[in-house]
Amino acid sequence: MKSRTFLFLQGPASPFLRLLAEAIEKKGASVKKIGVCLGDLVFWWPRESDFFRDRNDKWPAYLECYIRDHNITDIVMLGDGRRTHAAAADIGIRGDFASTSWNTVI
Repeated sequence: MKSRTFLFLQGPASPFLRLLAEAIEKKGASVKKIGVCLGDLVFWWPRESDFFRDRNDKWPAYLECYIRDHNITDIVMLGDGRRTHAAAADIGIRGDFASTSWNTVI
C-alpha cells in the first residue's frame, strides 16, 4: 500500500473520512484532500487540505491536473451524484493517466 496515494473528496457530515484517512496512512499510503465547501474543512480539521475555489466549469480540468501532479491512485468519495464526484468518477472510469492504476471508491 506504500505506493498508493488516496484523494479524498466529499463525504458524510462527520469525521468518518478523516478517521479513514488516518487508518490508510497507518498502512503506509499517502492521503490528499480537496475541499469544495466549508463543511469539508470542518470535519477534516486539523488535517491539511487543498481547497478548490474556482468556477464549477473549471473543476474537471483542475481535478485532472491535481491527480496527475500528485500521482493519485485512488479516489474516495461518498456517491457520484454531486457534480464534483460525477467528474471524478468519469476521470476514474476513463483511467487515461498512464502512470495511474485506478480504484475508485464510491
